[in-house]
Amino acid sequence: MTTAVSIPHAATVLLLREGGDGLQVLLTKRAAGLSFMGGLWVFPGGRMETSDLSPELAARSDQASIVETGSRMLGADAASIDLDTARGLLMAACRETFEESGVLLARPRGGGQWGDERLARVTARRAAASADATEFIRLLVDEDLVLDVERLV
Repeated sequence: MTTAVSIPHAATVLLLREGGDGLQVLLTKRAAGLSFMGGLWVFPGGRMETSDLSPELAARSDQASIVETGSRMLGADAASIDLDTARGLLMAACRETFEESGVLLARPRGGGQWGDERLARVTARRAAASADATEFIRLLVDEDLVLDVERLV
């Protein structure tokens, strides 16, 4: 007898940039002692958390970009993913990328500047955001940052 297994929603991000010798891809190495994929080189990513669906986090992103990017996302059955799930996956992608690599896919709201002080505050809160997904939301609110979901393709 075969039982159906529910696969949790998750997001993986491949961070790419042009380098002197061509395209560069960021990988992170997981700590050797971790029970899941310990010691392996991976792309940042992970499960979608309940907090990734929160209205507070949704307010920290450009809704038009979510609709545009989300419309290109496909489920396991190649059907389009509903907007709420797409939004949650995009939020998870940004959160997990920050937690695992320190790269924050965000910008100051209204085109403000990062500045050394803001960058230092954000960097100092990475560990807390990694330990508690809701801390990621508090970080974005406190620093008045908007997620750059339009950069995800």
